[in-house]
Amino acid sequence: MWVLKNFKSLSVFSVVLKSLNLGKSNLTYDIISSMNLVIPKELFWDYREPPDDLLWRLQRVADFFPAYGTDKETVQLLFENRGKLKLEEGKYNLIGLYKEVWDEKSVKGNR
Repeated sequence: MWVLKNFKSLSVFSVVLKSLNLGKSNLTYDIISSMNLVIPKELFWDYREPPDDLLWRLQRVADFFPAYGTDKETVQLLFENRGKLKLEEGKYNLIGLYKEVWDEKSVKGNR
């Protein structure tokens, strides 16, 4: 993606998106989310670099879940997008369980 490679920070990138009237659209969210979702090299053996597509990255992580992708942010993204991913029922439910655990930890941490 030309846009991402030519901006050094997300704040500059956000200003450009606002000037293009994209604001906080799904496109913005997907681009920023896919930038933040780091894919271990072991998961993109068939590519030189992983694609910038958020759903591709999430599917690849989901294919190897829970060996990869159990951090809070990745679980949140997997949970939000699990209806769009090709998942076995057990893995679909497992992502939900991981989300519940992270939510409980967050609540306990805020007390």
